[in-house]
Amino acid sequence: MKRGDKVRVKLPANPPDTEKFYGDWIGTVMADSQPGEMVQVEFEEDPGPHQFQAADLEKIEDQTLPGE
Repeated sequence: MKRGDKVRVKLPANPPDTEKFYGDWIGTVMADSQPGEMVQVEFEEDPGPHQFQAADLEKIEDQTLPGE
């Protein structure tokens, strides 16, 4: 994933480093990552870096219409 990508946490993802539930939250990727690496994500609801497996994240595609 690339820095700045918007992602949604797939249900029922729960990172091993926390007791917090992030299912269906939307955040921004903080740094580029390669396949197999943990992905750092920041959320408006809970600022600061949080790490997830890429498989636990769904990239949100740009929703703008052509010509806008």
